[in-house]
Amino acid sequence: MKTKLKPRDWLLILLPAAVCRGFVFWLRTGEPVFQKYLFLASHLADSGNRPFYSSPIYTIWVYLTSELMGFTPDILRLSQHLFGLLTVVVLVQTVYLLKGRVYAIASGLLYGLTLPVLIYESDLVTASLVIFVQSLAVLLLVSSLLERQSKSHHWLLSGLLTGISIGIRPNVMLSVPIIVLTLTGFRRISELKILRATTFLVGLILTIAPITLFNFVNTSEVIPVTGSGGSVFYSSNNFRA
Repeated sequence: MKTKLKPRDWLLILLPAAVCRGFVFWLRTGEPVFQKYLFLASHLADSGNRPFYSSPIYTIWVYLTSELMGFTPDILRLSQHLFGLLTVVVLVQTVYLLKGRVYAIASGLLYGLTLPVLIYESDLVTASLVIFVQSLAVLLLVSSLLERQSKSHHWLLSGLLTGISIGIRPNVMLSVPIIVLTLTGFRRISELKILRATTFLVGLILTIAPITLFNFVNTSEVIPVTGSGGSVFYSSNNFRA
């Protein structure tokens, strides 16, 4: 039987992570950020008939956050640090389910104090959001696989979250075959396993379909999702760009 995580365990994990994020936020307050997504967010409404080729979901998130709180880089930094703390919580819960208390505490401390992660969170880059979203999807998948009575809405929600991750960073799509194979059980395939994999894929498609449809309407080309480097690739191969 696993030893449960105690309040002091959470304090040990979250306090250093919060202090480090507060220190990095203080150091970078007022500093300029990567302007690409601020520019795209500020021109989202008049983007014209171009396809989404620069992480549409991250751009929309920056736009919505900025509309609520103003186009202030420090506010966006702070929100991303909060997502970072939530990622620590999600990661600890996931590792706890798989390996127990000691590994969960170690992984939480390791991730919470990792310098590159802190730097990503303090700038406007897609990694700062996609790690949280996909970690949440993985937690749902792990908890559902370990339950005796799996819930279909967990598979659907994990598919939706994975689709959002792909809309932020398309290379997350590389994980989809691995997830599907895990859900189907590799060798022993059953109707239940096929059902949960199908439910996951439905959630995934529901998230990606609006991006694909938008791209098709505006370009007459099938462009499922696009990422940060898509603008160069698209403009180099399309005379209408």
